[in-house]
Amino acid sequence: MAASGAGSASSDVRDTFATLLRAVDRVSVLRGSRAQQQAAFEPALLALRRLTDVRGDIFVAVQPGLLTWNGETVHSESRDAGFCARLHREGIRSLCFRRGLAMDEIVAFGALLQPGLHGREDAATELWKANLSHLGYSAPRGYQLTGTFGDDDAAQAITEISRRAESELVQHAGPEPTYPPRELWEEDHRSRRDAHDPGELERRGALIIVKIIEQDRADWDRVPLVEAFWRILDQLLGRGEPGPLLAVLEGALRANGPHLIELRLVVGRTLVERQRLLRAIELSALEPKLLPRYLAFLPLDSGPALIPLLHASVDSARAALANAVMLRLESCAQAVDEVLRKGDASLALAVLAAMPSASPDKRGPFAAAALSHPEVTVKTAAIPWLSGNLVSLLGPLLSHPDAGLRLATAEALGSATAQREPAAALLMSILARPGALSGDRQELETLHRALGRLGSSSGFTFLSDRLTRVRRKLFGKRKVELVQLLALQGLVEERSSRSLKALDELLQAPEGHTPAVLAACRAAASSLRAAVRRAGR
Repeated sequence: MAASGAGSASSDVRDTFATLLRAVDRVSVLRGSRAQQQAAFEPALLALRRLTDVRGDIFVAVQPGLLTWNGETVHSESRDAGFCARLHREGIRSLCFRRGLAMDEIVAFGALLQPGLHGREDAATELWKANLSHLGYSAPRGYQLTGTFGDDDAAQAITEISRRAESELVQHAGPEPTYPPRELWEEDHRSRRDAHDPGELERRGALIIVKIIEQDRADWDRVPLVEAFWRILDQLLGRGEPGPLLAVLEGALRANGPHLIELRLVVGRTLVERQRLLRAIELSALEPKLLPRYLAFLPLDSGPALIPLLHASVDSARAALANAVMLRLESCAQAVDEVLRKGDASLALAVLAAMPSASPDKRGPFAAAALSHPEVTVKTAAIPWLSGNLVSLLGPLLSHPDAGLRLATAEALGSATAQREPAAALLMSILARPGALSGDRQELETLHRALGRLGSSSGFTFLSDRLTRVRRKLFGKRKVELVQLLALQGLVEERSSRSLKALDELLQAPEGHTPAVLAACRAAASSLRAAVRRAGR
């Protein structure tokens, strides 16, 4: 399903750019008025707006002959001719279409794509001069804008840029610190000012990049900034510095802003590589918080890459990987199902422990799969996550040889209020078996309490009859008291006014009940009366 969603997204982007390029071709042929150009670009503008409303900012990489989105080709043409080659040659390496794109902006961009126009600057310069709010771009490091400005224009532009940069620095960095005159600094002063811990320096640098991107101040430098962030992260991972690495990951996860999605996507696609994952698992032994933060960056379709590592990991790393797998369940559902049915027991238990990370509608079916596992511990751990027809799922387990599994099954059936009567019938059939009262006392109590907790009509009749009209010939004199005490526990568990009435009636006509049963009944009635009063029943 994840692959299908990705394919649909790529198709949407591809269709949108096809619409845009058809508009460019039409305008280049017509050479019409401004109104005609806007009419030609209107379908493209609507398509881009729909796309950005659904997908957010759209980043496409520009290569000679190609436009790519998330690594997939969304437009191709001749490598040496066409607008892709021209944009790449003239300094454009990526384009960003943002939500809120206006008609004037798409017309201005469309004019840049038209072939054969004379008297214009290179593409990077033209986009820089146009200053389009909802259409960004990036150029390679060191690329020089070639625009021609008069001296007055240049001086004015430089003055304005300097003023804005100084304002930003004062606002975000505070007043400039004062230091001794440089010529007075001795070697020890200089050494104290130098960074001796490269990990700390890289941590600060990476978090500055995150802040720049979060505040949307990167503009066309965003792509190289994302690359720089990723390289810092990879160096910390490779050198084995879990402290700074954890700080960088947490800082990037805490940050908000539309462009942080791009950063996390780019970083996540690289962090999912097997050797890097193994390195992160290794470092998590030194810093347990590291692996969950690392795994939070991985894309939703990375489940298949995590399953093999889940098999090889142990302890806390296995728990973190299992949670990450369950968050990405749709990408690896078949593998998880196989683990729960017949995988290593410790591995299946780790997956079941991570069940809260899965969406609620997925938990029941996968827990039902775990009931097929040969190990009793796995079956028992799966029971709390079951949903649907609990009677058919749990019925066979009430006769399982393992007492612990039978107890867990009875407890679960006592909560199956959506199937109140069928569940009560199943429990009563177990209690009515010949020799049932010879079983374990704890199990008998659990079965009676589960029956009372269901609050079914048939269960109430069953329990009240055993408490008040028990037949000595059926159970034998010695077991009558046991039967009455067990039924009493079931009625108390129901916590209803009818249960209280049944106890009061017994106390008013106590014949045939031992002192022990009557004492237990009086205590139960007092407790039940207070509970019914609190509940208003």
